[in-house]
Amino acid sequence: MRSHISFRNAAFFAGGGLVAALFLNGVAHAITDSVFKYSTTKTGYFGLSPFAFAPSDFNYATRYIIQFGTLGMRPANAATTCLNAGVNLPQGATMTEINVLHESDIAAGVQLYLTRHRIGDGAHDFVVEKNSGNTAGARRLMRASIAAAMAVVDNQRYVYGVAICFNSASAAYFAGRITYTYASAGD
Repeated sequence: MRSHISFRNAAFFAGGGLVAALFLNGVAHAITDSVFKYSTTKTGYFGLSPFAFAPSDFNYATRYIIQFGTLGMRPANAATTCLNAGVNLPQGATMTEINVLHESDIAAGVQLYLTRHRIGDGAHDFVVEKNSGNTAGARRLMRASIAAAMAVVDNQRYVYGVAICFNSASAAYFAGRITYTYASAGD
């Protein structure tokens, strides 16, 4: 009687036996590819802590206070102050929104900028420019949607950053985040 096992089937059985033997022996192996795509789009959040910001230049170095206990950043001595933080998102991610928790007693007391800077020549684009409309002197959320034209992260050509500027002695920044979507494990 002839065996119904072909050479191809025997190869599959042998390969499967090898893989099973490796797993049973406790050896971990990963099957990798250069691109890992998720079956559904995921949502991510990039936090903007006050602790991540640095003064825009040496003139601003003594013009702000970071409050550890209340997690906030405020101008010192009623001085106009701007601070910056880097933004590192996955290649190809799509930024959808930026949210900032702040307070101010005057309109434009807090200014928010999300920028991208071309690596080759340093030229920049304002992805978002937003002024606070908050005049209540209480914590409020400032939201800005990100236009599709500049929403897709391109780490090969650009670096990204956020700037917060204070134009009022009672202005404050507490926290923020950038919402983004992604379909792959990144770069």
